[in-house]
Amino acid sequence: MNALYNKTQFWDGRAVTLEQQAGLPIVNPVEMGQPTLDSAVARIAAIPEYRATFIRVFARPPNAPDMLRAIASYERSQVSFDSPFDHYMAGNSNAISASAKRGWVLFNKRGRCNTASPRWRVRLNKPSPRATRSRSTRRPYSRRCRSSGAF
Repeated sequence: MNALYNKTQFWDGRAVTLEQQAGLPIVNPVEMGQPTLDSAVARIAAIPEYRATFIRVFARPPNAPDMLRAIASYERSQVSFDSPFDHYMAGNSNAISASAKRGWVLFNKRGRCNTASPRWRVRLNKPSPRATRSRSTRRPYSRRCRSSGAF
């Protein structure tokens, strides 16, 4: 959500564009597990409806750059500015339920997900010391967060 406003993608900022971000989960063995982007394209091209749609939209058969462009375009369309959580983060303490507030505390404290990942700070365009730390220690944020790290 609102990924088009991030200066970088992923919790550690390893992708600069949404197109770069789109390809990494496809070839990540823990997520989609495709050996290469081309193998993912071949699977898409094997589905007649997808192949026809690619040709209609891009005027050529499916290929990796257009696949990533399509995914990034979709991600850019997922925008929210007026959710109850947006109002809560802007200072309206009555915008979300008590249960949602407990969930936010759990996410930040016990789950350590927000401290383990600078996503919120990146969204607000504030520098994150954790991104530099991750690059120097090579320790992924998902190990610090109690979630699986795969979204």
